[in-house]
Amino acid sequence: WYGRAIQKYFIDALIDVGLSDLADETHHQNDKRPYTASSLVGLTKSDKGVLYPGKSAWFRLTALNDEIIHALNLAVQPGALMGIGTEVTLDRHPFLLYGLTAEQPRGGFSSYREIWDRNYHSLTDLDDAVSIELLSPTYFKIKDLQYSYPLTMSDNDADLICHLPLPVLLLQSLVAKWNTFAPPHYRIDSDLIREVYSEVYPSRIEVKSQSVWLSFGGESTHHIGSKGMVSYNTGKKAHPRIKQTLTLLLEYARFAGVGWDTTFGFGQCGEAFCERSGGY
Repeated sequence: WYGRAIQKYFIDALIDVGLSDLADETHHQNDKRPYTASSLVGLTKSDKGVLYPGKSAWFRLTALNDEIIHALNLAVQPGALMGIGTEVTLDRHPFLLYGLTAEQPRGGFSSYREIWDRNYHSLTDLDDAVSIELLSPTYFKIKDLQYSYPLTMSDNDADLICHLPLPVLLLQSLVAKWNTFAPPHYRIDSDLIREVYSEVYPSRIEVKSQSVWLSFGGESTHHIGSKGMVSYNTGKKAHPRIKQTLTLLLEYARFAGVGWDTTFGFGQCGEAFCERSGGY
């Protein structure tokens, strides 16, 4: 699992281009960091987790605000730490960065305004469930129960861990990032958030668990998360704004990730799409 190594590579790349203050600020923010980093992707089952010389793999970074976009643009310039042709060591293994691609989902670069306009000005069919693929292990911490399901936490000193993508937990993680990093006039108001949490239900969940061991600084930690396809819908009597907010948040998930530890590989998501559903 190379997620933490890739996170460190990114932080070092910010320092390399003279953005030490941004690197420090970004690294020490807790659950609302303005970027995500995947683990290393591209190993097949036949590889059995082994990296062979000459075999290619890739990783992915996303940026949630202008500062990180600017920093990434600097970090990938020729001669910079993430520039093409750079040799880098990840978790004691040498790699050569030989390619770079800027993703363009939905035919163009996305901004908060574009995601907002695309969803709140669209004619989403209320019978359509909205689906998204959890591409890497995903898990949630149950911390703020303001809008969550009633759970008794009086006997729990630590946060509860949930490995299933319950709607309220998945959407809470997205709302927190959207309302932190989106321009003020695009933020979702609290009354609408409450309705979304109460009206969205799971339409289909097809996930499997995956266990991950993380080694960092000589210590190892164990994480379990879910991977697979999940779909959500709203009741037929729900206000259209609720379905539009649901589609907005799930589109944003491709950039923001869902759940915890999205900065070193967990909670990576594919593009959201609609599928036919009977509702309830």
